Amino acid sequence: MLQIAIIEDEADLAQQTKVNAVRYLNEQGLEGNIAVFNDGMDIAENYKPIWDILLLDIEMPLLDGMSAAQKIREQDATVVMIFITRMAKYAIKGYEVDALDFILKPITYAQLSMKLPRAIERASQRQKNHLFVTVNGEKQRIESSAIYYIEVRGHWLYLHLHNQTLEVSGSLQEIEDRLKDQQFSRCSNSYLVNLRHVDAVKKDSIVVGANTLPLSRGRRNTFLSGLANSVTGENMK
Repeated sequence: MLQIAIIEDEADLAQQTKVNAVRYLNEQGLEGNIAVFNDGMDIAENYKPIWDILLLDIEMPLLDGMSAAQKIREQDATVVMIFITRMAKYAIKGYEVDALDFILKPITYAQLSMKLPRAIERASQRQKNHLFVTVNGEKQRIESSAIYYIEVRGHWLYLHLHNQTLEVSGSLQEIEDRLKDQQFSRCSNSYLVNLRHVDAVKKDSIVVGANTLPLSRGRRNTFLSGLANSVTGENMK
């Protein structure tokens, strides 16, 4: 599901943009959650990287779109940004924050339907490299490459990152399916490992960062094959 934010201080324009975006998603058979923020400050302050696409007005009273984009980029390097403006010259600075495009006001459905396909395509690529999870009731987007391994204990999953561990509900099979193209493999029934973070393989265990995990006999051949393919793929890049 696409997560789209419209940041626009003119209420009528914000609502019309939302209506047009909903129409486009419906016509394309896409699911999306669309939220409206009244000012750049509302989204940039305490920003959480849960959004796929931002439609950012440039001129806003408290925090303008460009300044908001700069703050957001400190927390989220890949969210897709499209600026909204009345004057094209203001959008040129968008390249400084890697904005995808800009739309001139007043925004029509025709304009939006021309800009959204490329934004959605880029957002879809971003989604493939991220996990969307709920931690303590709060939605979070996690870059899959940052995960060292995932451990299952009972009905809970523990996502082990470099400097923190996140507890989320779910099944290991479900999360394995979501990460099937991201170089993850099980070393045992209880551990799903990011092959890019494997430092050593021993007779019945592997070393991942500062942790030693069990390598079961039944999983060994498949795991080692996946590890070899992962190393070969990395060297070819």
